[in-house]
Amino acid sequence: MISPHFTPIRWTAIVGTLSLFACSTLTAAESSTTYVVRKGDTLGCIARDHGCTVQTLKTTNKLTSDLIVTGRTLRLPQPAGTGLSEKQIEKKDEKDSKKDDRPSAKLTATIPINTKQPSAVINRDVLSKADDHNTSVVIDISRQRAFLLVGGRVAIETPVSTGKEGHPTPLGVFKISERMESGKVSNLYDAAMPYWMRLGSLAIGMHIGVVPGAPASHGCIRLPRQIAPLMFAHTTTGTTVRVLERWTPPSKGLLAAK
Repeated sequence: MISPHFTPIRWTAIVGTLSLFACSTLTAAESSTTYVVRKGDTLGCIARDHGCTVQTLKTTNKLTSDLIVTGRTLRLPQPAGTGLSEKQIEKKDEKDSKKDDRPSAKLTATIPINTKQPSAVINRDVLSKADDHNTSVVIDISRQRAFLLVGGRVAIETPVSTGKEGHPTPLGVFKISERMESGKVSNLYDAAMPYWMRLGSLAIGMHIGVVPGAPASHGCIRLPRQIAPLMFAHTTTGTTVRVLERWTPPSKGLLAAK
């Protein structure tokens, strides 16, 4: 028997509460998780491990290439957010991997920097073996190139811009003594110098800057914006930097562009 004090308002409140709970659950299911890139990771591996496609991963993180930097946090859409079933995702990943089945496509990436110098080249296999103790940097002043070595092999080769006439970049062997990903500003020229890596006790260092195809700085070593984050991520305080007039890369590993 229904109590005379029964009121439907309580049921309305319960139904409303259940509706709100259902909505909040849906939102949580559709939200993105995150993943911090580790050394040796590729977009293909990350996408496959987290049930999404490489293209979806690139779109979500506004990536314009397959290059990723160690330590970067990526947003990872849930599989439902891709609009594909798990079987469709697997087929798409398999198709994408076949497109990238050539050894050169897997192991190297070529990035144009300007119209006057050979492109930057990244050997992904060599780079994946980098740690805090086996990397070093060589700057070739005559050719305006920089090389990141991993265990003595070339992992990255890139155009740079060193000191122009009247402001030469000092030659010698240095240790990276200061590192700042952002916030570094030149005291003399009031210019931002992202991914700053100071050479020893000098007032110069490596950082993002314009690389026009010739010496153009006031002594610093300008790195392309596409390469500086990788150089920064794979070096540390104490990494050796050799600034030489001319350098011949080793025959084993990635060869410098001629």
